[in-house]
Amino acid sequence: MLCLERRRGAEKQQLLEQQRLENLRLENELLRQRLEKERSVSQGSQSATGADLLADPALGEWHTLNKWFGSDRPRTEFAMLYAKQLRAEEPELSSRAFLDAVSLKVSEVFGATK
Repeated sequence: MLCLERRRGAEKQQLLEQQRLENLRLENELLRQRLEKERSVSQGSQSATGADLLADPALGEWHTLNKWFGSDRPRTEFAMLYAKQLRAEEPELSSRAFLDAVSLKVSEVFGATK
């Protein structure tokens, strides 16, 4: 009788442990999916901002004066994020005025280029 109770108790513990492990596996899978979704949304918004900025025809001339763009990652990423914000706040800015405003803000935040 005592042996049967111990065996049932051990089986119950084993079943509980299996359920706990399965719950952890499912939770990890949900977290992984959520992280992938957040990454894709984040990369999509950064790509769109970069594409908007790079598509500007005045970029070539502007880039000769702002060599940091594309080579200095923190400045470039900040510029792209600020460009998105600026485009939303002041959509009427012409392409060159827009790019100059971006470089001015980068200079304010990061200081003069080395």
